[in-house]
Amino acid sequence: MVQFFCTLFKVCIEARRERFNETKRKEYEEAARKAFPSKAGTGIAIVLRKTVLYLAENCTAWLYLHRSDRHRHLKSTVSQILRSFLELQEELLHPRPGFNIRVENLRRDMNNLITMFCQLVKN
Repeated sequence: MVQFFCTLFKVCIEARRERFNETKRKEYEEAARKAFPSKAGTGIAIVLRKTVLYLAENCTAWLYLHRSDRHRHLKSTVSQILRSFLELQEELLHPRPGFNIRVENLRRDMNNLITMFCQLVKN
């Protein structure tokens, strides 16, 4: 159980540091402007960053506050989404083929996480 909470703290802290790191935010936004020629595409990429980091930080905090073994699967989901975003953020600086597919996959996973937490909170 202690390791479970240590992992939660690490995810929460990492997401928070990323969210408030002005240098990385500016680099990301500049890279998004280059990678996505339209304003809409750039806007989606910027909102994606904010949302994923906000979700990772706050979902792990919620999991900590509600300390239940029933929610362990959510911890791994949150961790995976954060890892996927961090990889995507690095890739944005050096795009590879299939980049847009990975963006869409991350958006899908993020929406699934939101749905899972909404269902959990309703119950």
